[in-house]
Amino acid sequence: MKDHDDPVEEVSFVPFFEDIAVDYEPGTTQEVTMHDGSKLYLKKLEEDYDPTDKISGAASGCTKPRAAASSRPASSTSSPTATTSSRS
Repeated sequence: MKDHDDPVEEVSFVPFFEDIAVDYEPGTTQEVTMHDGSKLYLKKLEEDYDPTDKISGAASGCTKPRAAASSRPASSTSSPTATTSSRS
């Protein structure tokens, strides 16, 4: 370990929380509230989803076409879309 390489934080303590379990139908989206109040939005794929079939994956909205992603103007002030949201 180098002289200036100090640990940033002690991570020996992990607080205990009850497990969060959700059950929802394929093809639907479920909002899940975490222990700290933040929210996750989980989308379950259809049962017949085939990850090797690029054409049906794009048609179902599971993938973004390259043209759509590259047509967006680059901006240093834009923030990426997040899958979590914090408390209001």
